[in-house]
Amino acid sequence: MIATMRMLVTWLAISLGWANLAQAAEAPRHNPFQRSMATQTANNPSLASRSRVNHRVTHPRLRGVLQATDGSFANLDGHVLAQGESALGYTLVAVQDHSAKFRFHHQIITLQVTEDRP
Repeated sequence: MIATMRMLVTWLAISLGWANLAQAAEAPRHNPFQRSMATQTANNPSLASRSRVNHRVTHPRLRGVLQATDGSFANLDGHVLAQGESALGYTLVAVQDHSAKFRFHHQIITLQVTEDRP
């Protein structure tokens, strides 16, 4: 009976401790891996045709970069790419601090990381 009571008290303490940690965690200001409207329109042609107002080329947003010794990644409008991978017609060439280089229509372009707009 005492052993059962100790297990119950231990379980209760752990449960309450995890609940407090979850409440104490603060949501990040910027989620670079959240899918954007551009990604949704790329996957849905009917939305894409309605959202095009002019024919000017607008590059997708670079939401975040991750540099590591074993591989670097870039988030291009919700598409997480490793070097050499492609999405939306852009091929990741190189990852730098706060920017990434892409090949797009036989040109190399550099996009800067931008935060979500309110």
